[in-house]
Amino acid sequence: MPDVQVGDIARKAIEELFEGRNDREYARVCIEEDLADLESQWERLLGLKASSTVTSTEDGFRVVLVALKDYNG
Repeated sequence: MPDVQVGDIARKAIEELFEGRNDREYARVCIEEDLADLESQWERLLGLKASSTVTSTEDGFRVVLVALKDYNG
């Protein structure tokens, strides 16, 4: 498949994932909301402090998720 570009595949996957919408900003907001839910669960269930960032790239998104565990003693 030499004519296929990674960016084209990523855009198509985003479009299919978000029901035909190809709005990258909408996709980024959805990802951020899911990450916020995950961070909340980690804090509540595991006692982890977490933060994340989502950055748009040419062929998709870069997600950075950092979780820290506080050990007392």
